[in-house]
Amino acid sequence: MVDRLFAVSIEGTIVSPQGKLLKSAKEAFEFVQQKGIQVTLITSRHHAFARRIAKQCKIPTVSISHHGAFISSASNKTIFAKRVPEDVTYDVVTFLDSFPCSVRCNQERFSVSNELPEQKQLMARAIFSPGDRFPYQHRFVNDLRAAIEDEQLEPLHIDVVFEHPEDARDAEDALRSMFADEIELTRSGDDCLYIVAAGVSKFASLHYVMEHNRFSRDEVVAMGTNREDLDWMSLAHMRVAMGNSDVEVKQNAGWITRSVEEDGAAYMMQEHFRKQQPIEFLKKMNFIE
Repeated sequence: MVDRLFAVSIEGTIVSPQGKLLKSAKEAFEFVQQKGIQVTLITSRHHAFARRIAKQCKIPTVSISHHGAFISSASNKTIFAKRVPEDVTYDVVTFLDSFPCSVRCNQERFSVSNELPEQKQLMARAIFSPGDRFPYQHRFVNDLRAAIEDEQLEPLHIDVVFEHPEDARDAEDALRSMFADEIELTRSGDDCLYIVAAGVSKFASLHYVMEHNRFSRDEVVAMGTNREDLDWMSLAHMRVAMGNSDVEVKQNAGWITRSVEEDGAAYMMQEHFRKQQPIEFLKKMNFIE
C-alpha cells in the first residue's frame, strides 16, 4: 500500500492554541513532500487563512476552506466554489433578524457582519492580523440585508452566533424546514450555526480532490481533531487523531498521536511516512504506475 495524499485539518493539529503555526509542522511537511506525497490542507475558516498556512509550510497543492465550499490551487486559482445564492442569503438573514444573534457572511477575501452594540467602533473598518501577507477584511454594517442587496453578496458560508442556546436550536429547525433544498446547516456547540449551500461539505470537496488526482481510498491518510472531521476522514484508509482530539475522533482512528502542544502532527508525519520510499523511486522500480 502506497500513500499519495495526506489530508490535514489545520485547526488543532498544526496550529497552536494561540493560533501560531508550529515550526515542527513546517519541517515535517517538507519531509512528507520530499517523498512525493501531496498535502491538502482543510479548514472551516476562510481561504486567506488556508493560503497563508500553505505558504508558510511551502505546500504547493490545493487547499479546502470555508467548510468545503471553496477549493483553490497552489497558484491561488479557484478550482471549485459553491456559494449561497443572494436571494437565499437575504431570506435567511431576514429570518435571523428575529433573534438576538451575530451573522457573518464570509467570502474568500472579506466578510460582512451585522453590527452589534459592542462592535460600533469597528463598523466599516478593515481588521488585519499583524504580519498577515494575505489579510482578511471584516466589515460591520448597520443593515446586513441592505449590504447583501447592494453588493449582491453570495457568501461561501454564513456563521451565526446566538445569545441564547435555545434560539440556536429553534432557528436550526426552522431554517431546515424553510430552506431544505437550498442550504446545509451544522450546529457547532450550543449557540453557533454555520450555513453553506446545498451539497457542500468537506467530504464532497476531498472526494473531488481524490477523483481529480485519481487517488483511491487506499492511497489517502487523514488527520483531524473535531467531530466534524469524522465525515471526510472516512475517505482515508489511515485515520489519525491528535492527542487533543474529541473522543469520537479517537474512537474512529487507527492511530492516536501526541497532542498539538507536544508536536503530535510532526511526530506522526516523521514516524508514518519515513517507512515509505519516494513516489518517483517506486515508479522507477515499477512498483506503481
